[in-house]
Amino acid sequence: MDEAVIGRMRRFLPRDFVRNNKDREKVSYMKRVELNPDFKVLWDKISQKTRYSVEFQTAELVQRAVAKISAMAEIKKVRIEITKRDLDVKESGLEGGQITLNRTYTITNKRPLPDILAFLQRETELTRGTLVEILEKSARLADFSTNPVVFMTEVAKLMNRALHELIIDGIKYEPIAGQFYEMRLFEETEVKEYLTRMYRVRSKDTRTPYNYIVYDSGVEHEVAKRLDTDERVKFFCKLPRWFKVTTPLGDYHPDWAVVVEEEEKLYLVRETKSTLDRDKRRESENKKVDCGKAHFSALGVNFKDVTDIHGLLQP
Repeated sequence: MDEAVIGRMRRFLPRDFVRNNKDREKVSYMKRVELNPDFKVLWDKISQKTRYSVEFQTAELVQRAVAKISAMAEIKKVRIEITKRDLDVKESGLEGGQITLNRTYTITNKRPLPDILAFLQRETELTRGTLVEILEKSARLADFSTNPVVFMTEVAKLMNRALHELIIDGIKYEPIAGQFYEMRLFEETEVKEYLTRMYRVRSKDTRTPYNYIVYDSGVEHEVAKRLDTDERVKFFCKLPRWFKVTTPLGDYHPDWAVVVEEEEKLYLVRETKSTLDRDKRRESENKKVDCGKAHFSALGVNFKDVTDIHGLLQP
């Protein structure tokens, strides 16, 4: 194909749409880390698996769910918007031109209402009696006939949110006797990643198990560099994806395991975030971190979420 044509086509490709597969490197286990006694001590502390249990009162669930549903935004009727516009044919393809028609029609529901209790029971796993109590006390059932699908979907979401809040608030972890993550998993897991997401370890001692650290954010990249060069750090590791804490919201993967020595040795697990303001983070993200705190508390391990290296190394 003519080079001029190829060059012209490339102008319309999004940037970074294609990445060179050669710009990838294998993340390999450095077995010498097993000579580091701090690695073994830390691993003995954090490798214990746990199970969780939850206690909550149904009356409190009903109260929380009713409050959320009562404050729910207005459920509006189904509207269909019809827009007609001209199309312009340009070098880069078709583009929308001038709008020539724009009309909105409101649709009144005339079909039989769906089985709301069956839907909510499937989505929340609550009993029909609890569902009826929540719906009646919310005083929002009139919205059901306005837009059944939107109403049921929103109510199910809010009920689950209330349920998850109660579950996390009342969650308790306990160690499972005889069940641990095995150290050999570090050696068995080797992956390839793009160099743009990898920090190459500079230290030649036994302070970390991998030759590269895969990071997901600028905060993690900066933390990796600082851990690699700080003399107080006796061991550090970006925990692999197979290391997880089971939670009601899905698996939680903590970020860092670190051993620091100043006046005494500290064995730490840390979660790095761009902010500690919980209102600026996703609700599920906050809840998983809360579960992480409960899990490591049950193991007697120092855990917290931080935004930088200074917070990470503090007890």
